[in-house]
Amino acid sequence: SGSFANMRLHYLLDTGDWSGEIAGWTLPKTASPGARLDFAFARAMGEIIQGHRAAARQALAELEAVGREVGDRETKRGASDPSYRVRPEIFLLEARALLAEEEGDLAGAEKLLRQAVGLEEKLPIAFGPPKIDKPTHELLGEFLLRRSRKEEAHAEFEKALALTPGRRLAALGLETTSGSRTSRGMR
Repeated sequence: SGSFANMRLHYLLDTGDWSGEIAGWTLPKTASPGARLDFAFARAMGEIIQGHRAAARQALAELEAVGREVGDRETKRGASDPSYRVRPEIFLLEARALLAEEEGDLAGAEKLLRQAVGLEEKLPIAFGPPKIDKPTHELLGEFLLRRSRKEEAHAEFEKALALTPGRRLAALGLETTSGSRTSRGMR
């Protein structure tokens, strides 16, 4: 169930298909806490992005509860790599930031995103796919781009691609911000 939940999360984050068939898939009741975390994060992100504020708040509460469970489990395991212990906290910061943006608290949203970036930057570099499914530099870059802060967004997309080479959404963001930089002779 863990791989299923994570593949579904990646699909939803990468395509933005929050109202399609895959968004409606359910998780078996016997799923692990990690799989439930991926589903809770996907639900929170989907509700926020679709502008369903009441449902988003409920989803955030679920994400927080499952995140605590995963964090506690990982702390008890005592693994030297803190990634899976910190992952729920980053997910929560990302979702709270998007909800704050949706509700018009742009300063609060940016503060939360920068906290998420700070946490992710402290994680050890891993081999394979990123443990943070929506890289924080990419999400911050998208936020800054929506605020027409293209120079800052460009820098965030560059950082995102340095950490997660080849990510389509980060590359698209970089391409979007590069056009404006080139036209001003800054490339």
